[in-house]
Amino acid sequence: MNIEGTVKLTQEMTQNAAELTKSLFERSTAYYSQCMTLAQTAQEKLASATTPAALMELQKDYSKELWEATKENYQVTGEIMKSSYTKSSALMKDAFDTAKDMMTPEATETPAKPKRTKANP
Repeated sequence: MNIEGTVKLTQEMTQNAAELTKSLFERSTAYYSQCMTLAQTAQEKLASATTPAALMELQKDYSKELWEATKENYQVTGEIMKSSYTKSSALMKDAFDTAKDMMTPEATETPAKPKRTKANP
């Protein structure tokens, strides 16, 4: 791989990392905002829970909504990570294929293993 190819690969990998970071930050921000909204809503409803049964129902609803938000967050985060991995893998495969094409036949041969001696176990 020549210098231009190396620079291009580095730029593309850096851009992919920046996009990943931005996507994860945006996802985390949306998730935390959603959690805060759920907590505020539950807190507002808490004053109207006058019986233990109403309190338990409020807790059940809050827990269910929080679970759904968390599950969605993990799914979306997984998709973001998978997409980034796919892009990075493709970039690395292209770089490897380019470098492989530039190698001489001698360089692609597996080197012989050195014989073991008592001094070199």
